Amino acid sequence: MSYAGKTLLLALLTKLASLGSATVALKGWGMPAAHQSLMGLKAGKSASVSRVITEVAELLQIHRDDPAVEHEVDMPTEDAIEMLNAALEDVIVEIEENLQVQIIASRDATQAEINKRIEDLINANTNLLNHKETADAADDEWMKCVNNEKGMAKDIEDANAALEQSSNSRNAKCQLQEDNRFFNYQMDPVQFQCDISLSPEHNCDVQWQEFQSDVEVVYETFIDEAEIAVEVHDGHALACQQAKADEKAKEARARRAIELYEEQHQRCLDHYGARQLAMCNFETKYGRKCDLVAAYLDLMAEIDTVDGGDYSHPDRVQEWTTTTMLTCLFRRIIKTSVVDTTHIDECEADVNTDRLDLERQQGRFTEFTTKPNYDCAETTITFLGETWEILASAPVPPAPSASYERAPFHPELPFSFCAAGHGQQ
Repeated sequence: MSYAGKTLLLALLTKLASLGSATVALKGWGMPAAHQSLMGLKAGKSASVSRVITEVAELLQIHRDDPAVEHEVDMPTEDAIEMLNAALEDVIVEIEENLQVQIIASRDATQAEINKRIEDLINANTNLLNHKETADAADDEWMKCVNNEKGMAKDIEDANAALEQSSNSRNAKCQLQEDNRFFNYQMDPVQFQCDISLSPEHNCDVQWQEFQSDVEVVYETFIDEAEIAVEVHDGHALACQQAKADEKAKEARARRAIELYEEQHQRCLDHYGARQLAMCNFETKYGRKCDLVAAYLDLMAEIDTVDGGDYSHPDRVQEWTTTTMLTCLFRRIIKTSVVDTTHIDECEADVNTDRLDLERQQGRFTEFTTKPNYDCAETTITFLGETWEILASAPVPPAPSASYERAPFHPELPFSFCAAGHGQQ
C-alpha cells in the first residue's frame, strides 16, 4: 500500500479509537467505514477494547514512520476479545456489503460513463460523416450546375455571334435585292431603208422582211435580257427573304439562350442555398462531435485526478485498498488475537485492485479521431476543394463565359458564411 493509503488507514483507525461520537467516512463516499457498535465500545463499554484500538492505531503510526521496527499490541482479556471480535465482524460486514459495494458501483458507473461517451462520440462521428457526404454532394451539384451555366453563357455568346453574322448577311442580300429592282435596257437602233429604184417592182418587200427579222432578233434579245434580270431580282428577293427568316430564327435562338441561362442561374442559386445549408449543418455536427471529444478527454482527466470527484480512479483504488486492508487486518485480529507490524505487510500483499480496472477504450477513441475521421484540430475543411467566382451582375446582363473561374475553396472554421448567413453566390 502506498504511503497515502497507510496514512488513510491510520487516520481511520485513529478516529475509531477517538472519544468522539462522529462516524468515520471515506472521502467522497459519505458512508460510515465502521459500525456504530464499535464506537460504542469506545464510549465506555470496555476500556480494554478501546485500549486495543488505540494501540492498533499507534502500531500503524510506528510502522508508517519506520517499517523496519517490530511492534506488537497487547491484547485485552478473553472476555474483551470476544466483544472486540463481535464488533470487528460487524465492521467487516459493513465494509464488504456497503462500502466496497459502493466502490464497485462507482467503478461500474465510471465504466458505463466511458462507454456512453465513446458511443456518443461514435454516433456523432457517423452523423458527421453522413453530413459531410451530404455537403459534398450539394457542393458537387452546385459546381456542376454553374459549369452548365458557364456553358449556357457561351451559348449566348455563340448565339449573338451567329445573330450578328445573320444580320450582316441579311443586310447584304436585301441590299442586292434593292440594287436590282430596276431593269434598264438600251437597244441598238434598227433603221429601215429601201431604195425603190433598185427594184423592178418598185416595192420594199425584201427590205421589209429583212427589217422585221432584225427587229425580232433585237426584241428576242431584249426579252432574254429582261427575263435574266427578273430571275436575278427574284433570286435576290428570295435570298433576302431567307436571310430575314434566318435572322429572326437567330434572334429567337439568342432570346432562348438568355432565357435558359437565366433559368439555369436561378437553379444554381437554389443549389447554392442547399450547399450553404449542408455545409453549415456539417459545421454544427462537427462542433457536436468536438464537444464529445472534449467530454471524453475531460472524463479521462477526472478519472486520473487524485482527490477528485466520483470518477477518480486513484481515489477508488485508495478506498478499495484501505477497506481491504481493514477487513484483512480485522480478520487476523479475530483469528489470532494478535496484531503486530507484520500483519500490515501481509495484508498489503493480499490486496488486489484488478476489479477496479477500467476499459478506457482509448483505441476506439483514437480510431474515431484520426483520418478519415476528424480529430477536432482542423482549422479548415475541404469539401470538393473548389468554388466558382462569378460576376455579381449575373444574370442580367449575362456574365461572359470567360469570367467564370474556378478557385480553391477550403473554408476556415468557423465558417464565415454560416455566421453571417450569406445566401448568395
